[in-house]
Amino acid sequence: MILNYPLIMLLHTPGAVLSTAIALLFAICCNFYILKKYANFKFSYSWIHLAKIILISIIMMIGVEVIFFILRLFLEPTRFNYLIIVAIGVIVGAIIYGGITIKTKLADEFLGDIPAKIRRKVKMLR
Repeated sequence: MILNYPLIMLLHTPGAVLSTAIALLFAICCNFYILKKYANFKFSYSWIHLAKIILISIIMMIGVEVIFFILRLFLEPTRFNYLIIVAIGVIVGAIIYGGITIKTKLADEFLGDIPAKIRRKVKMLR
């Protein structure tokens, strides 16, 4: 809240986004500190997972941006067409992210047996 007003006055909408991001980063750092101090939590394994998730997210973002670019070439800029573009982008993003996390078995560590069942049904993901 302390940064919100000055950053909004200075940067307008990006200021609100920036102040929210700073507040979230501060909260995350506080949580990390508490976990380290009181729970003696080891972060080394978590950083590896975080790096994998970030890499898969970047791959998904590139895939979705390519789909958006291609669809905008063929569809006129109307509200309904943008709704179609967003819907297709969400579906493509979910397929890319879900497919990669299931294929690399990253999802197994967070979702238990569910990814193994999906792999048995979808032969491409084995």
